[in-house]
Amino acid sequence: MNKGRQLPRTPTILQNENAALRNKVKILEESLVAAYKIISKADKVLPNIISLAEENEKLKNENNQLRIAKEKAKLDHMLYC
Repeated sequence: MNKGRQLPRTPTILQNENAALRNKVKILEESLVAAYKIISKADKVLPNIISLAEENEKLKNENNQLRIAKEKAKLDHMLYC
């Protein structure tokens, strides 16, 4: 595909292109810093989340065991009274 005639790259055009590239680099650097901060926070919070999930599972199991024991006690009471 033919692009056609291209304009000469004057110093002003080159300066504008360089400024645009510098702006892109700045935005990418800022995005990288922001992403690093988010990942760092996640690394600090993730162990707590895992611990809470494990504790939640343990409590669910205990609750189920208590519910089963309560139902068993009801049945025993009904059978022996």
